[in-house]
Order: sequence, then structure tokens, then C-alpha cells
Amino acid sequence: MQKRVEQRASEISSITSVLNNMNSLDHAIKMLLSEAEKSESNDYGVGKRAGMYKKRVTKAKFKEILNQVRNHKEDEEQVSDGEVDLIFSILDQSGDDFLDTNELRKLKKELALSEEERDV
Repeated sequence: MQKRVEQRASEISSITSVLNNMNSLDHAIKMLLSEAEKSESNDYGVGKRAGMYKKRVTKAKFKEILNQVRNHKEDEEQVSDGEVDLIFSILDQSGDDFLDTNELRKLKKELALSEEERDV
């Protein structure tokens, strides 16, 4: 029983952290998409699907970028694995454990639409 309560408390903490840091998530996604679109290197891993090359971001790279955007130093508290797992599970719509440029573009579009609705 106590383990389940601790697990739920950890999940709530992850959700709270995600909600409190939406600006950094938005910035990280825009940064990753911009880098993936302009980079010809293999930094993010390249997969070939349907005749198109796509840049793919691993969960580890995503966590690194979130820490960078939030200005966390290596000796400071880092973005938790629970928070990264939660965000990644939402964003990785294909379920392949990578974020590719199509998923990032779709999210960027959705974020822009929600900002427009909020401004109206």
C-alpha cells in the first residue's frame, strides 16, 4: 500500500512539475525542431521512413535539452526521470521511443493554435 502511495505521489509531483514548466517545454520543443531541421549531422539519429529522412530525438537527448533550457547545471537538481517519462509518453505518438520531426512539428502547430486561442 505504501509503495503505491509513494508511486502516486511521485506521479503527481511529475505532473505538477510539467505544468509549472510549460514555457521551458515549449522552448525545448522549438529548439529541438529548429536544430533538427537545420542540422545535416547525425546528432539526433536519422531514420528513413516512407522515403523521407527524419531527425529523431532520444529520451536522453530530450532530458538533456530540458535541463539546458531550464538552466540546470550538472551539480544542481535535474529534471526528474518521471517528468521526462511523462512528457515523452505524451509526445511520442508513434510509440517508438523517439521524437521525430513530424511529431515535433505537429506539437509546435498545436502550441501555436492554443496560443492564438488564448490571445483571442
